Amino acid sequence: MINNHQSILTLIENLPKKDKFQIAVNDKGKLFTYHDLEDHSNRLAEYIRNLNFPKEAVVGVCMERSYGFIVAILGIMKAGAAFLPIDTSLPTTRINFMLNDSNAQLIITASEDFNSKTKNVSIHQFLAPVSTPISTVLPTIKNDQLSYIIYTSGTTGMPKGVQVEHKSLLNLVIGLKERIDFSFYKNIMFLTSISFDIFIVEALLPLSLGLTIVIGQDSLKQNPRLLNRFLQKKSIDIVQLTPSQLSQILTDKKIPLGLSQVKILLIGGEPLSIELKNMLNKITNAKIYNMYGPTEATVWCTTKELTKDGPINIGKPIQNTTIKILQNNNKENEESIGEICILGDCLSRG
Repeated sequence: MINNHQSILTLIENLPKKDKFQIAVNDKGKLFTYHDLEDHSNRLAEYIRNLNFPKEAVVGVCMERSYGFIVAILGIMKAGAAFLPIDTSLPTTRINFMLNDSNAQLIITASEDFNSKTKNVSIHQFLAPVSTPISTVLPTIKNDQLSYIIYTSGTTGMPKGVQVEHKSLLNLVIGLKERIDFSFYKNIMFLTSISFDIFIVEALLPLSLGLTIVIGQDSLKQNPRLLNRFLQKKSIDIVQLTPSQLSQILTDKKIPLGLSQVKILLIGGEPLSIELKNMLNKITNAKIYNMYGPTEATVWCTTKELTKDGPINIGKPIQNTTIKILQNNNKENEESIGEICILGDCLSRG
């Protein structure tokens, strides 16, 4: 079982001291070390603590993928609060709904003139150079305390704020590390929108491993050729994409050059076809993992390494997670035909 007072912050803080000066984030060519990340997130954490918010206060983070975004989500958790990622491209009505529904106490932004009724502060004031770094003592975090809230798309009704506790986030990180050996690789691409919870795998998991997060801009999503150049130029080792994104990439004959050097390919969010798997096998020797999990089960709760000639399925659950196949009467079906029911530490609150 997960330690009652351990969180992903503990894993990050416990990296060997020599790793503190390794590169944590590459943001448009600007390099930031783990030491920078620790210092800047500590400053934000101290600021939030001094506001004396109530327990489990929610703090919004409304900015694009950036080094500042990663500083913000770390600083918020270090203050004992929960972060709420808000995509800047969302309509104002949607943003206001999320802020009101979550009772957000504060918003961290990248803009000095962010227009909101909720108190907001720019991340830039915590990134300015100072002569004396700030040290901070991590708060005692119980495993049932909120780490973040993320809203569903609302395609089947009103958007729902999924409340993820620290035990679930930690279970995801440890579970994936046990299932996938990341120790031989140096970086991962951060390209997923912060509106989707799978960004956690690109923005928080690598910090517990001492990897470098290489931030990709939205232009890469619309232009497969640009993405190809990005993967080649940055020598990206680990990539997480949906089958739809992969299909788009593979429409260009020059694109496979970018994927060919990738070492680990995480695929999820949609069913993976045998045709797409066969195309990937022709252009890359990467280890390919099929990932499955709804937002309410904290990103990915099952994984399957896909061998060249093996079948495509969603594999087995990660640690402290159970999958049952139930019939309409909620009894297990021996034929494994029915609804997937997920149990365990991966489940979000409620």
